[in-house]
Amino acid sequence: MVGGPAVFCVLMVLLASGESVLGARLMWLALGLVSVYFLVRAWRVGVELRDSELVVRDQFRTHRIQWSEMNQARLEPMRTASPLKNQFPYVALAVDLTAGRSRQFEGVSASEGQAAVLGEMVEQINRRIHAA
Repeated sequence: MVGGPAVFCVLMVLLASGESVLGARLMWLALGLVSVYFLVRAWRVGVELRDSELVVRDQFRTHRIQWSEMNQARLEPMRTASPLKNQFPYVALAVDLTAGRSRQFEGVSASEGQAAVLGEMVEQINRRIHAA
């Protein structure tokens, strides 16, 4: 998740260091700062299982859901408008709530082929839901 912004940041700094024109150097550095922002946002993504709640941090928000408000956690195909979604499918963490709705957390996602860690996380979440 942090690989893309990190590579982009390093690339922008390298381009800025090789530039002799001040305006172009400033442009590359500005793009580097934007990539640092997204690097920090991507770094904070995570899931925390607390005693009373599930905390999901995606790139932009922190979601807190009480264990008693959830029926189950699962992996579901990501909602995306990409024309390549069938060739490169991704799955994301989703939680079915007792109120009848479902929440998908796109920040906690992986390609289908590498979703084993997410599957283990879903099992742990479901154990906590059923124990509550």
